[in-house]
Amino acid sequence: MNNAHLHLIVNHLPIIFPIAGLVILLFGIFTKSETSKRNAYILFIIGALSSIAAMATGEGAEEAVEHLPGVAENLIKIHEEAAELLAGLSYVLGAVSLAGLFASYKKLSFEKYVPFAALILAAAALFFGARAGTTGGEIRHTEIRSGAAITAGEGGEEGEEEEGEENESGEMGENKSPMVSEKNETNEAAEKGESRSAEMSENNEKAGEVRAEEKTETRNEQGEIRKEEANEEGEDRD
Repeated sequence: MNNAHLHLIVNHLPIIFPIAGLVILLFGIFTKSETSKRNAYILFIIGALSSIAAMATGEGAEEAVEHLPGVAENLIKIHEEAAELLAGLSYVLGAVSLAGLFASYKKLSFEKYVPFAALILAAAALFFGARAGTTGGEIRHTEIRSGAAITAGEGGEEGEEEEGEENESGEMGENKSPMVSEKNETNEAAEKGESRSAEMSENNEKAGEVRAEEKTETRNEQGEIRKEEANEEGEDRD
């Protein structure tokens, strides 16, 4: 059992004891029952002691959960601030209750003011206790988070998701790179084929021109030979 388990056991006690003590104190004030007031004081003192236990285990609980998925550092800080206010009020309420309990048994003159002071402090402790309980639950229970808390809490998750998407896109890019290289090779082969066909066509054109020139020269030579033969025949006749 670590500090996180211990914190889960004791973290509700600083809220439960002031609630029970407030109800009994109101009953004692309206009925003017000293026994009820003393019982309320005892519950407030126990609540202050449980606040010490909750604060002592809170730091260890933070270390245990701060690296878990979905846990935001901002939510932990908000809960810590609310818990510190609750603990401070619980300590003051416990001290006032201890003084009231002593004054009740000794019948001191200021005893009649203590119930009202304890009543105000208990109401304030319950207000901050509700905030501490809510912010503590929001750390792990996403279904109860408010809009601001959701934004703060999901910021880390979105960052992780973005990193995951970037990694996935990088992997997809790596997977696509062989396909891209194959396409490039295909394009290069096509370009080489086109260049070869162009060279072949040029060579054919050149060969056709050479052949035409050769034919022309042959015809010219044949024409000159015929002319010479005709001239020689004419001379023989003369």
